[in-house]
Amino acid sequence: MSREEDTKRAPQPEEKAERAPAGQEEKATAAAANETGEAGGAEAARGASEAGGASEADGASETGGARQAGGTDAGEVTEKLARERDGKPGAGARGTTASQVDDPETDKTPRPQTASPRQEAKAPARGRAAGAPRAGAGKQAEEKPEKPSPKQPWLDRLVGRLKERFGEGVVEEASINRLSQDRPTLVVNKEHWLEVARFLKEDPELSFVYLSDIVGVDYVQYMEVVYHLVSIAHREHLTVKVRTDREEPSVPSVVSVWAGANWQEREAYDLLGIRFAGHPDLRRIMLPEDWVGHPLRKDYEPYDIEI
Repeated sequence: MSREEDTKRAPQPEEKAERAPAGQEEKATAAAANETGEAGGAEAARGASEAGGASEADGASETGGARQAGGTDAGEVTEKLARERDGKPGAGARGTTASQVDDPETDKTPRPQTASPRQEAKAPARGRAAGAPRAGAGKQAEEKPEKPSPKQPWLDRLVGRLKERFGEGVVEEASINRLSQDRPTLVVNKEHWLEVARFLKEDPELSFVYLSDIVGVDYVQYMEVVYHLVSIAHREHLTVKVRTDREEPSVPSVVSVWAGANWQEREAYDLLGIRFAGHPDLRRIMLPEDWVGHPLRKDYEPYDIEI
């Protein structure tokens, strides 16, 4: 090997020595850059924190100042908004102002609740006001004449036949009882009653073969015996009334015409004291024979008050 080659190769260790510090410089530069970045990030964080705190403080200060400066205006705005909200409710909204609650007529929203005391107080007044026209309508209806009863022609024919057979004085009154399904009703003179009873039963066009009931009535001025007759063949009903004096009440017995009148006439005698001339066995049927008075008379006074 020549000296020139030795000379050329001699600096190689020095170059390696020089290159080593260069790598260290790169590491040092990277570390410095990291430190610089961390320092910058910390400064940026502190800056942001300080800026946020300052903005919050400024916002709080401004808000407090606005509240202090505009306290009266805020109350007015709130009341205005409330009025607008109550005056123009949205779809499905319900008014809740005090005026609407106190005055049910302005609050048209249906509610599943009971009426308020004020509404209940107004209800009778409205009811009376609404009832006034109905009362007037009822009065007009009463003034209209009633339609003739479908039984009226039949009753007129019967009265005509009775007068033709027994004379004009045989029928004292004739009417239609509207409250009893338009039942024809006669008031027959008691002097002709037995003959009329037989005619009502035996005449083929009448055939009142069934006596359903006998009722005695004390009208204070007079006594009255009411007979309810039924014509099964013609499906007709007839009521006959016979009046008598109250001091000595007496009516002809019809037991000879309708055998079922026996006990019913005895009951009228027992409770009202009405005598039935021609009865085969007229005696008390409900009370003992020694009973004093007749309990269904209007002037009846118990013999023994303690009973």
